[in-house]
Amino acid sequence: KRVQRSFTDQEAFLLTKELLNNPITMPGENFGIAICEYIGARINEAAGASFRDIIQLVDYPNEYVLRIGALTTKLHSNLLKTSGKTYNAPRLIPIMDVFAVRLLARMKYLENTISFPCSYKNTIYNSVLDLPIACHGQDYLRRCSSDEISNAARRLFRDVLHFDENRMAGLSELMFRDPDRFDEEKSATCYTCRRDFATELSIALHGHKHEMVYQQYNMGHKIDDSRFKRNDLTDEYYLHETKALLEKSHRVNSFDITVPTLA
Repeated sequence: KRVQRSFTDQEAFLLTKELLNNPITMPGENFGIAICEYIGARINEAAGASFRDIIQLVDYPNEYVLRIGALTTKLHSNLLKTSGKTYNAPRLIPIMDVFAVRLLARMKYLENTISFPCSYKNTIYNSVLDLPIACHGQDYLRRCSSDEISNAARRLFRDVLHFDENRMAGLSELMFRDPDRFDEEKSATCYTCRRDFATELSIALHGHKHEMVYQQYNMGHKIDDSRFKRNDLTDEYYLHETKALLEKSHRVNSFDITVPTLA
């Protein structure tokens, strides 16, 4: 039986209600899943992201990008490491408004709640910018491992999206057959979120003169067009253009969900 790779509209809506819930009370693992779903990050990239990686554009001050891939978590650990040999991984990805407003609300809440400097084990946090986006539950100082995000996603897929074990097994098989999969991608659930973003991005970029280049950069793949260097795609105009296309076509923007205020 053919395995369904992407979410149905109903599944995407149910997932959105979980991942774009109240940003104050939402467990940190859900932020990690959301980074895979709405940014297209690999699971260890999502686990490695900190609030410092949310960058406001200069020429478009109402827009934000997320820097991912420069730091990731080690396998089966919440300790950070550099991307190392993965040259294509570090990148800036536009954050759609519906997700950006929740990230900023979470960051503002933490800034007003936690007294800095503070520490967790051997890690010192001098400001909210140093904190992990994907924390462990409500333990804002403890970074999630990719395994913890994966386990949370598996529970969400089972309990909210009602995926059965056959579909989960089929997704795992598809993941390990995918030539674009990195060796450290071992979560079929978060991989499915990442592939769902790739589908939405492909729809957004369809017909664009640099469609393949934008797609390869945003997904952290090697850029085949020798006229482009990776740094070219960090230009604010390209980031703004990609965001505008995503905002126009991504189905998350068609869902009726409450947007939190930053007041």
